[in-house]
Amino acid sequence: MLLVDGDLVLSSSGGASRTGSSGRELVAALLGNPGLRDAADRLKATPERRISAGQEGAPRHVYVFQREYATVDPARVEVRCVEWRPGFRGSIEQSWGIRGSSSPGLWVIESVQRGRGPGVLMELELVGTDEATTCIGVVIRNNKTGMTSVSHMDFPKIVEGGLKQMLELLGDDSAPFDVHLIGGFADGPTKVVRSSGKKHTKQEGYSYPLCCEIVEVLHKSQQQFHLRSFCVLENNTKTDSFGNALPVIGGFVVETSSGIVTPASFDMNSRCPDEVVRRIRVSVCSYDPTWQGRLLETYDTQRDVFRIAPACWMPDWADIACSLNQLSDSEVLLQCSTSPAAEPPHFVENERRIWKYLIDNPDWEETFPKHKARVFHRTSGGSWSRYS
Repeated sequence: MLLVDGDLVLSSSGGASRTGSSGRELVAALLGNPGLRDAADRLKATPERRISAGQEGAPRHVYVFQREYATVDPARVEVRCVEWRPGFRGSIEQSWGIRGSSSPGLWVIESVQRGRGPGVLMELELVGTDEATTCIGVVIRNNKTGMTSVSHMDFPKIVEGGLKQMLELLGDDSAPFDVHLIGGFADGPTKVVRSSGKKHTKQEGYSYPLCCEIVEVLHKSQQQFHLRSFCVLENNTKTDSFGNALPVIGGFVVETSSGIVTPASFDMNSRCPDEVVRRIRVSVCSYDPTWQGRLLETYDTQRDVFRIAPACWMPDWADIACSLNQLSDSEVLLQCSTSPAAEPPHFVENERRIWKYLIDNPDWEETFPKHKARVFHRTSGGSWSRYS
């Protein structure tokens, strides 16, 4: 069931039934909630965090692509040495719940696996996504354990199965779960239609039906979900100089130690391992019965490894890719995007890299021999190395 400020969400018609409220009614009620609007405004006003790999002191992070999900255990956060600074203690304790020791400049980090001597501070474990235009990012966090699951939802038919996957590793279902819904925008016109002699508004586009499905599935669950952010649809829409609707926030990260959500973007090298193959899985998984109604499995938090589960494609995908690669950049946007005016500058480049890989590797079994996952482990320097 969905709750806002501890109260059960009522549909726009005033009903409190979890099973009788449609997604459309629930979305209308949530968009009209002043507290959620204020929370969305605060999130939009937060400076975007730029995630870059390879920088000294950069926090470990896990990135999820479209139609992927990852569950991260904050107990596996590393620690690193930092210099003690006056006045730092109170803000750290308040924000992260870290217990300071009686020794000046010494921090005792609870629920971490390893330390490196005195003066240690938690190196935040981040999990996030970006490139969300008509898609919606879903964050579910167990307040008792800190276990955090993030997904990048792109289609209503994967919502029910995808949410079930996200909940599997979150642990104690009696604990309150925080939920953030971020991404998607008012990407279609609103029409007035008549049904049973009454007028109804109907919004077209991709984000709206996806959002309706997400909130309806959450609301019908026995689990309590406390909705903290609803930065979607009208709450996440701006217009450019040509009058095109665009999303305000297209990416975010979650600090798993605190649950804090921040707008974010990732550079090309920071999207974790096997980028092109993972992008290809998004394109071909709709035709692979293994992934019908499911999110793509990606990350094993217990071992801190990426397991890129296999997906197959037909040999004629190479011919399709060759044909698509002949399109101009503007034609690629129009034919391959659900929101051509809202795509980031590297969208076309990413599509062409996918097509080149499919042309060069028409047999999916060369990418996934014996239908086995591609496994990557994190090196001591924070990069990723292929294991199998």
